[in-house]
Amino acid sequence: MIFNKVITEEDGKEFRAYVARPPAGQGPGIVLLHEVYGVNDSLKATADKLAAEGFVVYCPNLYWRDDQNASFRPQSPGEEMTEDLKFQRERARELMFEKLDHSKIPDDVEAAVKAVRNDPDCTGKVGCMGSCLGGKGVYLATAKNIVDAGVAFYPTPELRDVFSSSDALASNTPLLFVLGGSDPYISPEEKQKMRGVSGKVIDYVEGLPFPEVRSNDDGNKNITTHYFPASGHAFARVGGKDYDEAVANYVTDVSVSFFNKHLGDGNKPVDEPELRTPESPKYLPKSKK
Repeated sequence: MIFNKVITEEDGKEFRAYVARPPAGQGPGIVLLHEVYGVNDSLKATADKLAAEGFVVYCPNLYWRDDQNASFRPQSPGEEMTEDLKFQRERARELMFEKLDHSKIPDDVEAAVKAVRNDPDCTGKVGCMGSCLGGKGVYLATAKNIVDAGVAFYPTPELRDVFSSSDALASNTPLLFVLGGSDPYISPEEKQKMRGVSGKVIDYVEGLPFPEVRSNDDGNKNITTHYFPASGHAFARVGGKDYDEAVANYVTDVSVSFFNKHLGDGNKPVDEPELRTPESPKYLPKSKK
């Protein structure tokens, strides 16, 4: 059983979460939002890693009104697509695209944030982090100032239906967008809108050892976009077929530093990682022929 916490109940249904706690016992909070596959072992691995860095991490099940135990396994590298994996994928997609009322995501995130703030192990501030569907939830939480800071990995689906450049530009909540330039699930127009509202854009250009950093005077100084042109979707899904360990570990380090800065009240070391292009095969310089 992955879920070890009940956040609230509604009409006899339980809103559950997986909770990971830091070794020291206390720390700032993070609400870690799942992607299409729900609160599974992949998300749990990310939560455990963040907890090891000193955070109290809650992973709420956003599908709880239709499936209180939503946890599905994605296809791993080199694994053939079996009937069971196909069933799990289709069930997960049904929940995300057909069953989930996306308008209720901010309410669920707010309930999870409240639970973390009331947790005796939480020292006060709470951030939000998520991928895909979870990234969309992060954007909504920061736009509504529900959290103290957010990190949104490749936010989708239909972000265009809720994304507002004016809301993003007016937000005072620190936010990181992490995008893959080759992500087929986010349109070029959506990617450009996120870049456009960012006060800083960091492009990890293929073949270059260091990224190109651009300041945007028309953007929000509280928003930064880390843009990986060679990356597609789900590169941070631990154990998934599209997992890029080098890029995922790098942006996790960037995220931890970001959260330490904005959630730690000066009590946590920021230790910002050196900006560099991750040593992924996708980013290594091309050999000369």
